[in-house]
Amino acid sequence: MFIIPRVNSDGYRKYYEHLYGNRENQIATVELSSAGIRYWSDGAESFWPWRRINSVEETDESIFFYFDGNGFAVRKSGFAYPDESVTFVNFAQGHLSEARNQQLQG
Repeated sequence: MFIIPRVNSDGYRKYYEHLYGNRENQIATVELSSAGIRYWSDGAESFWPWRRINSVEETDESIFFYFDGNGFAVRKSGFAYPDESVTFVNFAQGHLSEARNQQLQG
């Protein structure tokens, strides 16, 4: 018996698209603050304090936030100007470093 029969044949993207629909085209809002990351999408809201974020990674197209067992991407095309995405990433990486330092000290 296969629990996830389509994963091997079509890949993870198609499998999850089948389960949850194509969420990549839905508008999401991400707000960074000194406390953490707030994410709104599809009528739901999530919050992660910086201490829960494992890494912030950047590609040419997206900024990825990873936390235990999951993550989400912020598309750079959502910023009005390229400088805004640079400021966004710098803010996130700075607060992530600060949270790690606090964990080491305390």
